[in-house]
Amino acid sequence: MEKRRTDLAQVFDSQSEIIKLQSEIIDELFCVVCQYITAEELVSLSAIEKIDRAARIKAHTEREG
Repeated sequence: MEKRRTDLAQVFDSQSEIIKLQSEIIDELFCVVCQYITAEELVSLSAIEKIDRAARIKAHTEREG
């Protein structure tokens, strides 16, 4: 049973690291996109709403964590 917990902890750690890296990549790519579009185009992107929602969830989680 202890071996299984260790394996699950390793999987969780690996998945967390992957998600963190993906988030950093998305942030970098978004910054690149922002350099090539106008403010009006930026505001109209549906991804902006999702980014804002993710930021609110992250902030809420960090406050409670």
